[in-house]
Amino acid sequence: MKGSEKQLKWANDIIRNIRAAWEVAKNDEKSKSMPGYAAGVALWEARIDRLENADYAGDIIDLFKDIWFTDDQWHNMCDIISVYNIKRPYTEGQSKILGK
Repeated sequence: MKGSEKQLKWANDIIRNIRAAWEVAKNDEKSKSMPGYAAGVALWEARIDRLENADYAGDIIDLFKDIWFTDDQWHNMCDIISVYNIKRPYTEGQSKILGK
């Protein structure tokens, strides 16, 4: 991933927070019993893989900079889902990250 030292740290913090929220959602017993659970796991693992393989830290930062990550992983997950559902990509890298 390319970017300044500060950008790389920020982007990696975002990825770490997204992965933490996803792990809570993925391992929730209620989630596991829902129809489409396996497809959801595959979708989110692919999303995280695209984040971890992004070319530019700035693309990650631009997409997720408005999320105030907290200890409430369910709240974080709702905000993360909103980014994927609402944000419009402005660069090719953002388009790859969002899968759009």
